[in-house]
Amino acid sequence: MMQVRTLALGFLEENCYILTDEKTKKAIVIDPGDEEEKILDLLRGENLEVTCILLTHGHPDHVGALPALVEETGAKAFLHEADISLFHPPFTEKLQGQAFHLGDVEISVLHTPGHTPGSVCFVGPEHIFTGDTLFAGTVGRTDLPGGSGKDLSRSLNEKIALLEDGLIVCPGHGPSSTIRSEKIRNPFLRHS
Repeated sequence: MMQVRTLALGFLEENCYILTDEKTKKAIVIDPGDEEEKILDLLRGENLEVTCILLTHGHPDHVGALPALVEETGAKAFLHEADISLFHPPFTEKLQGQAFHLGDVEISVLHTPGHTPGSVCFVGPEHIFTGDTLFAGTVGRTDLPGGSGKDLSRSLNEKIALLEDGLIVCPGHGPSSTIRSEKIRNPFLRHS
């Protein structure tokens, strides 16, 4: 069974997620944005082994603690190639459609361009980690370099809207939600 912990980090209160398998004490870190000591304290305090670091996109508020985390854990970090070429965060490998595993849980990669060309969501059996693609009640900006409102609309309505209603939306900033709730109240997601 996968446990999900959230740390709101930095002045933008970016949500860093620590996914853990309690049996094996292995962990996946998603979007280590800032305040690396808070992340490392949690990992050390629970004696967790980081198997990989997953990045929803390459903006600095989502990758700020990456160098320290890679140095401390030795884990590989993965980012979509479109963001590697745009933002050059250090220590990253290309996401190439692979799935990631934590115990019995599989986490797949869903390419959702719009906020950035390489934005992705990570989809597990109960959660979707949306970075800055989808928030509770709204979406991420598209006016930054590489952003596209048209691409974001396609990602939301042709990919995310087709997912299971019960998935818990774990965004890059702010509170969690569900796909069903976002279909009902988010003006950027078409109602179905």
